[in-house]
Amino acid sequence: MKNALYILVTSILIACGGSSEEENPVFDNFTVNLTAQKNTLTIDEVVTVAVTANKNISNLQVSTDNFATSQGAGTSSGVGTATTLYFNFDTVGTKTISIKATNEVGTIVEKSVQLNVQRGTAIKITGLKVLSFHNINQTWDPEFSSTDSNRLADVFFSLSKRNVHLSNGNLGSKLWLKSDVKQNQGDLTWNLSASNLYIDPTLSLWFSLADDDGTFSQDLLMGPPFERELKLSNYVTSKPSILRFTIPEINLDLELTVEWP
Repeated sequence: MKNALYILVTSILIACGGSSEEENPVFDNFTVNLTAQKNTLTIDEVVTVAVTANKNISNLQVSTDNFATSQGAGTSSGVGTATTLYFNFDTVGTKTISIKATNEVGTIVEKSVQLNVQRGTAIKITGLKVLSFHNINQTWDPEFSSTDSNRLADVFFSLSKRNVHLSNGNLGSKLWLKSDVKQNQGDLTWNLSASNLYIDPTLSLWFSLADDDGTFSQDLLMGPPFERELKLSNYVTSKPSILRFTIPEINLDLELTVEWP
């Protein structure tokens, strides 16, 4: 009887010990800090955000839209205990930068920081008009007769602007705007006042123009190059409301309508 009672008590103690370990897991004191270089900046200004942690970060996801979309930062081997992120913005307002940092044992810490983006000296682009391009009013779709308006180019343009790489701070470019298509050449005038297009006037835009043929596009700038630089800085002193750009060798002539601050 004593032996049976001893076995029963021992079994209860062992069971209680196992339950205590499951209910009190080892605490992982993984901490992450997010520090912005500045909290107020202007359109197209590059700002850095420092990420520091007390343990190695094996995976770092970054978002500026509450993780509706995100991108990874660092390398495939992780980012260590510290890294720097680079940002620039082309719209005004409050911007929230969020991160999800994962350490080597899978613990995830989320952090965010808010920035206030102001217009500064940025101009607003409100319209674009193409006055001429190579072979304007001529046949771009040879399957149609010389009297058929369908032979004309179905014209659209795109604008690219400077952008900073998230992880290394290198400056490149990104597609900023792709216009709608003007069928059979149309009036070649686009109202962009509702597109919220702001840019630092000391920078350049990269302009491309093409004929939309449905499954593919045909370059209208006689490329390469397939993009042409529009130097906004040429107008910083005079500040006209219409900026005109011409490239005679390809018969390109266009106007940007802008608002200065």
